[in-house]
Amino acid sequence: MEVQKTKEGLYHLAKAAKHLQTGFLKWKPDYDKAALEYARAALAFNRAKQLDQAADAFLKEAEVHEKTQAPFYAAKAYEQAGLLLRESKKLAEAARVIKQAVTLYLESGNADIAAATLRRFSQILESHLPHQVVRLYQGALDLTGRASKMLVRSQCYGEAAISLNKEKYLYQEVEGFPTFYKRTVAQSLAHLLNNDFIAAWKCVQESCDTTGFKGSQEYIALVQLLNCYDSLDQDGVDKICTSPVFTHLDNDYSKMVKKLKVPEIEDLTPTALIWPPDDEDEGASTTKGEGGKSEGGGGGEEKKGITLPLECTTC
Repeated sequence: MEVQKTKEGLYHLAKAAKHLQTGFLKWKPDYDKAALEYARAALAFNRAKQLDQAADAFLKEAEVHEKTQAPFYAAKAYEQAGLLLRESKKLAEAARVIKQAVTLYLESGNADIAAATLRRFSQILESHLPHQVVRLYQGALDLTGRASKMLVRSQCYGEAAISLNKEKYLYQEVEGFPTFYKRTVAQSLAHLLNNDFIAAWKCVQESCDTTGFKGSQEYIALVQLLNCYDSLDQDGVDKICTSPVFTHLDNDYSKMVKKLKVPEIEDLTPTALIWPPDDEDEGASTTKGEGGKSEGGGGGEEKKGITLPLECTTC
């Protein structure tokens, strides 16, 4: 089996080389067909457990894709080569190849895949290319940050919240905690402008797992904001939004603060209106006072807000 696959790999290498040849009737190499043959050769060598030959075939595929200005496909080939080199214990070479893959992912506009690749190979990269890996993370952060701001400018707040979530966890990986806190604020604002109160609450709750967030100025301000939002208190929202936590945000994000308006109860998303779910928190939303009546008077009308599962002990 292994011998057969090795022969198959050599056959595809020969075909790839033929596609790259030029002649009297063939003026240009056929890069697309050559890349396909190199990929087939790499797979055949891998099945034959010829890891070095498989990695070399992937590297040749990547070089061909670069010549055709296809950075994403080149990056995929480099990443596959890096995996094989890591398996072969050639860690320094694997780090160099993975660095090239991440660079090309960023060049093709795929910051998410670049970040995932950095995470997957973090130990190798940090051991062999400690200074360069910082620049790669910075490239991923810059690209994701630009995407977040463009989505906010386009008022695509749901997509902006997703982008900000990715961005803030990149900052967490490089221990940029102050910026992580600020992006959490921006993400919460994007959720609120998208009329998704529950997503804003979850954003704050999940961020509490990050070092120093719970108890920070950003955390306290967001809890106060969500409490006012829960109470449908526009005056309270306006007052809290004058806090430096909101006014000192980047320009694109500070503009979201000015647009923040407490919606009418009928405009809230269904997930907010049914909070908390009956099957999880039965009885959790009952108001204070005897007999389940609202505090301050028997039989009074219950508040039409949303039960906020957050508690600020400092304000």
